Amino acid sequence: MQIHDLPLGSMSEGMARQIGNFIEEFLDYDAKILTKGFRKIMCIRVCLDVRNPLKRKKRVTYGEDKSTYADFQYERLSLFCFLCGQLGYDESFCPLLLSLGFQKVEFGWDISLRMMTRMETMAMSRWNREEPKDIIKSDMDLEEAHRRNWMWFHGVEDVNSVRGKGLVMELRRRFHRFN
Repeated sequence: MQIHDLPLGSMSEGMARQIGNFIEEFLDYDAKILTKGFRKIMCIRVCLDVRNPLKRKKRVTYGEDKSTYADFQYERLSLFCFLCGQLGYDESFCPLLLSLGFQKVEFGWDISLRMMTRMETMAMSRWNREEPKDIIKSDMDLEEAHRRNWMWFHGVEDVNSVRGKGLVMELRRRFHRFN
């Protein structure tokens, strides 16, 4: 797992053990400190009890009176509930949701807990996508070329993933929003 937003002086094995034991059970610490932009990331390995909710962050004190929150991201995170934070089911099968009935519900967890793998990060970059190889042959192909170019640029691979609307309508709406 990764620990984000730690102060620079706190990137130590002692801090890794403390945070690992806070999460559940500390197993290992990776001494290499990763850099993501200008932020430093500490990597640790922990053993989790899947019956307990996932921890999102921990308050870390440093200096005499300074504190900050360290955010957590879990590697290889499987299905988990955004309501209660437990692994193994999503919010549609959450016992908490069933007990609340029709009350307004606030999600306590979000997808930011899931650490993106290196391959997913690279695939999301629009610079790593292949350009469309279509050559416009006539005016009839112009709309199809625009559709494919838009889908390539926005990473849409399936026509049906565009919110269930007609693709041409969605293209026009998004085009006019940016121009």
